[in-house]
Amino acid sequence: MSIHLLVGLLFFLAGLLIALWGVLSMRRSYQRKSRFGRATPRTRGLAHRGRLLERCPDIQTLSRRDRSRVEAMLRLLFEHALDGQELSSRTVAEQLGYSLKRTVTLGDILRRQGLLDAHSWTLTSNGESCAVYVIRKHRLLETYLSERSGIPPEQWHFEAQRQATRDNPEEPEWIARQLGFPRYDPHGDPIPSEFGDIPPVKGEPLGILRTPPGLYEITHMEDEPPEIYQELLDMGLFPGAIIEVESQDANTPPSGSSTGPGKPHSADSRIPAYNLPLRFEDRHYQLSPLQARQLTVRPTKEKPEGKITRLSMLPINRTAEVVGISGACRGPNRRRLLDLGFVRGSKVRIDLVSPLGNPTAYLIRGTSIALRRDQAFQIQVRLTPQSLPQ
Repeated sequence: MSIHLLVGLLFFLAGLLIALWGVLSMRRSYQRKSRFGRATPRTRGLAHRGRLLERCPDIQTLSRRDRSRVEAMLRLLFEHALDGQELSSRTVAEQLGYSLKRTVTLGDILRRQGLLDAHSWTLTSNGESCAVYVIRKHRLLETYLSERSGIPPEQWHFEAQRQATRDNPEEPEWIARQLGFPRYDPHGDPIPSEFGDIPPVKGEPLGILRTPPGLYEITHMEDEPPEIYQELLDMGLFPGAIIEVESQDANTPPSGSSTGPGKPHSADSRIPAYNLPLRFEDRHYQLSPLQARQLTVRPTKEKPEGKITRLSMLPINRTAEVVGISGACRGPNRRRLLDLGFVRGSKVRIDLVSPLGNPTAYLIRGTSIALRRDQAFQIQVRLTPQSLPQ
C-alpha cells in the first residue's frame, strides 16, 4: 500500500468521524428542545432565532426600580397580546397602577430599546422575545422559591419580582439546571424554554354556569389578585388537587359545609344561585365568580380518597391516621414535616393544647411535636375507625 493511499484513507476516516459527530450533536440538540413541548402559534417563530437572552436588548443599564417596572409592562403587554387585546396608554396605566405620565415615560424607554411599536402599545418581535425571557425568569424564580426557600405560597410572586431585578442575566439558566428544567411553575403556569418554546396550557377556566358536575383536577391557580389567591389557599386548594363540582340546583349546602375554611353554614342559609358549589376532601364550599375565575381545571377519572380532613381540625381525644401532606406544602416545609414523622400510616392525636390554642402539641410515634395551626392544616388525616363518633 502506497503512502498516498494511506494518507487518503486517514483523511476519509477523519471526515467520516466529524460528520458522525455533527449528526449526533444535532440529534442531542433536538431532543433537548423537544423536552419543552411545542411552540404555540404566537411563539413558534421565536424557537428558530436562538436563545431568548441573545435577542433581548440590554435593559440592565436601567435602575432597579425602572427595570422592575419595564419588566412588569412587558409581561402585561405580552399576556394581553396572546388574548388578542390591544391596550391604550390609560388602560396600561390602570392595570399596572402607575400614573399616566410614568406609563408614557416607560413606553418611550421600550421604544428606544426597539421593544415597542412606535405608534401603538404592540410589542415588536424583539419585544416579544424579551417579554418571554422576563416571564421565564419570573416563573423559574417562583419555582425555585417554592422548592428551596420555605417562603409561604402567598409571598412567592412578590419575592420573585424583587429578586428578578438582580444583575445576572444567566441566572434563569442556572436555576433551570438546578431544578431539572421544570416545565410548569408552582401555580401551574407554563415556563418558556430558553429558546422561547412555551408548553401547552392544560385545562380550561372553571366556569360558574357552564361547568357540569363531576370530578376535576386543578391545573392552575392564578396568584393575582393576592386577596383572592389567599382565600383559595385557606381552603386548602392547590394545583393537582382533585375537586368535585356539585349540582347547582340546591341553594342550601349539606350540614357541616362551609363557604370558607372554618365557616359553617346554618341549615337555613340561602346561597346565591351564581355561586359554584364545590367539594374538596370532606369539606363543601361555595365559590364566588371571582374565586372560580382564578382556577383552571380539566376533567379527571381519578377519585380522591374519602373521609379526609386536616390535622388542624382534629378533635381532642380522637386518633387519626396520616394520609399525606398537602400538595400546597413544598420544599423545606414539606421535608421538615416528613422528617418529624408525619408520613402515611402514622397514628396521631392531640397531646397538649396551648392556652391560646396555637400552637398545639401532637403525639406521633411516641414523640410530642408542637405545630402551628397553619402547619397542621397542611397535613391530611383520616379518623381511625375506633375513634369515629358513635
